[in-house]
Amino acid sequence: MCAEVARIRAKVARIRVKVARKRAEVARIRVEVARMRVKVARMRTEVARIRVEVARIRI
Repeated sequence: MCAEVARIRAKVARIRVKVARKRAEVARIRVEVARMRVKVARMRTEVARIRVEVARIRI
């Protein structure tokens, strides 16, 4: 009985470790995505600024 319980606990622990790793990976990916979004937003603002400058030069 004790051995079985220990085996089950070991299995559960292993699964928990796997889940934790997956969660960490997901968190990392989310951080990367957020960074990319920030970069894209910055680029957009930069493009808008350049367009305004070009418009001013034309006028």
